[in-house]
Amino acid sequence: MVILALVFTVQKGYGPLVLSLWFIFIFVLIYNLIRMTCKPDERKKRGIRMAIWLVALSVGAAVQSYWASGTSKEADKVAKLVLDYQIRKGAYPANLAEAGLDEKTLESEWDIRYFMREGKPVLVYPAPYMPLTTYDYDFDKHTWQENSY
Repeated sequence: MVILALVFTVQKGYGPLVLSLWFIFIFVLIYNLIRMTCKPDERKKRGIRMAIWLVALSVGAAVQSYWASGTSKEADKVAKLVLDYQIRKGAYPANLAEAGLDEKTLESEWDIRYFMREGKPVLVYPAPYMPLTTYDYDFDKHTWQENSY
């Protein structure tokens, strides 16, 4: 069970699962602490089990944190390069390849998407810990906006 949770929590985009499991784990931990206090003969078995879960969920949270910060940094680089392109050429690029970026790699590794909508650029990536939420770059204000759907 722990291995299954670990396999899912280290994958990109599973931040909400990590948060849910931590929420559940806190209640299970409190229950086990009370149980270990009342029944000393169960301390070792329950303590080891809780330690394993704690390590697994901590690894999952650390990996999700890496994905979140990495995606944010990569998206900032993309926004900067798109703005640099706009300053040099006077118009936004039609795609990221025009700005000198590998669009397929950005989509597959970081879930960063760029496209033109009604003549305006759209740069977006999913929020790592909140389902159905994205960060969209506002090219007029030069800031990231959080959008929930």
